[in-house]
Amino acid sequence: MIEWLESIDQSIVISINSLHTPILDEIMWVISSKLVWLPFYYGLLYYAYKNLGPLYCLYFVILLLISIISADLISSKVIKELVERYRPSHHTQLSKILHFYENKPGEYYKGGQYGFVSSHSANFFALAVFYGLGLKKYYPKVLYFLLTIACLVGFSRIYLGVHYLSDIIGGAIVGSTVAWIMWKFIWKKRLEHKV
Repeated sequence: MIEWLESIDQSIVISINSLHTPILDEIMWVISSKLVWLPFYYGLLYYAYKNLGPLYCLYFVILLLISIISADLISSKVIKELVERYRPSHHTQLSKILHFYENKPGEYYKGGQYGFVSSHSANFFALAVFYGLGLKKYYPKVLYFLLTIACLVGFSRIYLGVHYLSDIIGGAIVGSTVAWIMWKFIWKKRLEHKV
């Protein structure tokens, strides 16, 4: 059963990675990078501030950051180190047939050694779920918008050959769970009704 699931994972990463073109490589690299999202984060912060006011916006942002940091630590420092599953880019056979993004001439991006679960996925899903649920009464569709972005980031990681689909799904579960707990038991229970 595990071998069958692994073969599906490998087929998916090979199929998505094989779509590569020079233009798509650049687009997916940008989507996957962290700094490019800074203006987007500022926009999210603005809408939180606009609706919550300074004090509750501060609480909201602190809880949001705790959600993201917790998801990141769980994914990178706990699960990756316990599972120790090689990324496709570090798989002995797969790495020979996958296409990787070229940072500099002769230098290819392959990510760290282990990939389960994806920290990118965990972080973006934590952001999407906490922000989307926390501000749903002001922006009912923002959760779907943010989840779409999180999925796009996850797709970019598969496209770049550094994660399997199961890495992305695992990260999504970790990030979403952490964010939901933070929203349900702290923001919603203690703070949301006061805003």
